[in-house]
Amino acid sequence: MYFDIHHAAATQTVTATNSAADDLQAALLELSQAFAAAGHALPQSPVVTNGLAAVFMGAVEPGSNTVISRVNMATSSTNAALSSYAQGDQQMSANVCPVPGNIDMPGVN
Repeated sequence: MYFDIHHAAATQTVTATNSAADDLQAALLELSQAFAAAGHALPQSPVVTNGLAAVFMGAVEPGSNTVISRVNMATSSTNAALSSYAQGDQQMSANVCPVPGNIDMPGVN
């Protein structure tokens, strides 16, 4: 089996994905505040306020948290795999026999 993993590029991809997950968390907070503001803007409409809360807590928040959790799990697993791959490369390069520097063969200078 042959793997050609470019460690620096893969690490940059994982970092960018983590950044996007952080952006999702910030967007979820903003969305939560928007739902709360909409509910506070309609104090005489408990049905609408309860409906907004139900939509956010029953669908938006759990779905968003699931996505964020899956992204975090995928990126942490990928980081672990990249680390193991890099350690394997370092171990293999450390175990390579050195090239002979002084050849001792009769008739060869």
